[in-house]
Amino acid sequence: FVGMTLPVAMQHLRRLLQEPANKTCSDCGERNPRFASTTFGVFLCNQCFGVHRSLGTHITKTRSVTLDNWTDEQLQAMDGGANAAAARIWEATLAARERPGTDCSDMDRETFIRNKYVRRKWFSESGTTSNNVRLDDASSPPLPGERERER
Repeated sequence: FVGMTLPVAMQHLRRLLQEPANKTCSDCGERNPRFASTTFGVFLCNQCFGVHRSLGTHITKTRSVTLDNWTDEQLQAMDGGANAAAARIWEATLAARERPGTDCSDMDRETFIRNKYVRRKWFSESGTTSNNVRLDDASSPPLPGERERER
């Protein structure tokens, strides 16, 4: 990735978006996601992107696939399986009926995303990405209240 030019980076992201799991939003299933959370390595639709942005950068850092410039580090965060890998970790115990549909209310969408990434409701404690990066260590965002306990 080092020194990857903008056209090459965009080509890399387009290639990632062609993987079956990345053709839909990681959170609601909407087709053709055009945004991403580099914190969680997932592709997102416009609606879910808005919820991620509202969570704040201390929880999730977001990018537009087509409008933003990407650093090597951000591109690397998307490798390793993206949506499929994230689902194995963040949705390990999620029942299909708990997933919101593309036509869900804004409140249901926000509740689902907060449950998934902030409250870690369906998180796998032993989850790892395909490149063996543990997501339950210090690299993942703290649970609410964890920062206060560290002081």
